[in-house]
Amino acid sequence: MIARRLASLAVLAVLSVAARGDNELTVEPRSVPADESVRITLVLRDSFASIDSVELPLENLEVKGPPSTSVEVAFVNGVTSRKKTLTWWATPKAEGAARVGPLVLVASGSARDELPAVEIAVVPQPVIDPANPAQAFTQLDMSGRDQVLLIVDVPKTEVWQGDGIDVTWYLYTAVSIRRYSISVNPKLDGFWVEEEPVENAVPEEVIVGGRAIQRVAIRRATLFPLRAGALEIPAMEAGIEVIRRMSDPLGSFGMLEGRVVDVKRKAVATRIMVRPLPGAVDVVGAFTMGATAPKLSPSGTVSFDVTVRGIGSLRATRPPRWLAPVDADVQIEELDSEIASRGPLTMTRRWRYVLFPRAAGRLAVPGLTLRAFDPSRGEEYSVSAAGAEVVVPRAAARPGGGETKPPARDAEAGGGLAIAAAAAALVCSTLLAAWLLRGRRHDKRELVRLMAHAENPRDLRRALADLAASHGRDSRALFAEAGELGDAWRSVHSFADLVEKEPGSVSDARRELRKRAVRLLPLLRRTTN
Repeated sequence: MIARRLASLAVLAVLSVAARGDNELTVEPRSVPADESVRITLVLRDSFASIDSVELPLENLEVKGPPSTSVEVAFVNGVTSRKKTLTWWATPKAEGAARVGPLVLVASGSARDELPAVEIAVVPQPVIDPANPAQAFTQLDMSGRDQVLLIVDVPKTEVWQGDGIDVTWYLYTAVSIRRYSISVNPKLDGFWVEEEPVENAVPEEVIVGGRAIQRVAIRRATLFPLRAGALEIPAMEAGIEVIRRMSDPLGSFGMLEGRVVDVKRKAVATRIMVRPLPGAVDVVGAFTMGATAPKLSPSGTVSFDVTVRGIGSLRATRPPRWLAPVDADVQIEELDSEIASRGPLTMTRRWRYVLFPRAAGRLAVPGLTLRAFDPSRGEEYSVSAAGAEVVVPRAAARPGGGETKPPARDAEAGGGLAIAAAAAALVCSTLLAAWLLRGRRHDKRELVRLMAHAENPRDLRRALADLAASHGRDSRALFAEAGELGDAWRSVHSFADLVEKEPGSVSDARRELRKRAVRLLPLLRRTTN
């Protein structure tokens, strides 16, 4: 009996050793760039092939989704053998050492196997010169890497402050891909950004180094530098699912054409040198201005529309100024603004001027002007609209009006500000601690108001304008504000533009708005109190 048990244990030990030798854990390649993937293959044989799932111990690697599985069963000379192959594709987290395993396998019948760890090295990704895609593709081909490139096209790297730069990030590929996505989108804090939707971009064929390559735009925007000096367009990173062709043991009759792997590509950062403007200007670009003929309403008001259009950004432009005083109270309403075309970006903006005449008779409506700078010529110039004249009946006049409406408002505001300043001084001297505590509550209430419009860009912009006014700030002037406040203000508006133009590009609108608004609110309160 004892001899039989010892014989059984010996047979089991022999089978365990045989099983241990048959199972395999391999990783290819053993040295991988940080933007490539490695293939992890686990081969399970006989009793170990019944294992349903395996948790891989990983260091500095991550896998997406379950492994692909294949099972083979063979019957030779009355003996049945099984083999299960599990395959994962893993991407490095960072440069340096990485490891798969060690792996402990336990099968039915108490069979156990321990597979040693496999060490790999994650090396820096090679630098690809975007100015020479042909050479870059040759480098990829010679090193056996997937022939995919991410290149940023920046047509000019030295510009005037406020001059537009049409930037496009292109994905070039000489292999089959299934899908792609932007994994790291650069923050463009030093610029005002006008995004151009590219979700329906169609790939085009271009010739690179004498070979046909597919190219598709994955992001396109016009950038307007907000300050002089050195600015940077940070690097963008994209994740691409590449279909790698496999060797087919069945030749042309094989059904499996390839395997999908994840690779990463990064576009290089680009340095922009921004020249300061020679003086104070209202707009930067090439613009024209036009005005409709003044109309006299039955109630006695005079109104006309002013339109400014041309190449450049008009987002932060103030309404055109009078060339001479006008004998009327004036109210200015903003009508609309739109992007008429791109490449280069062309904008149109309109205002309505409403005049309340102070006296009957002939009312001279002066011309209007903006001070502009043309970056293509490096010269300042004036954008103007001619004046006109209208006859005001006696019943429509508003005697005793005094100054025009904007100065009158300034005068009233001046008195109000003086009173407010005195009151603020008293409050600051007696209730400073309470004021500091209220600041956080104030920010929280304002955040709730903004978050209510997270998915409605038009209402969000109105809420932001009201927010600026409540802090005594001109919302238009904040677009050109330097420093952290200006960056935070533009960041929230960029979010609104993105949600409006590309609704599907923001996976969690409320979370993204909260992050940007939380940055803005303390800065706005700090700079106005």
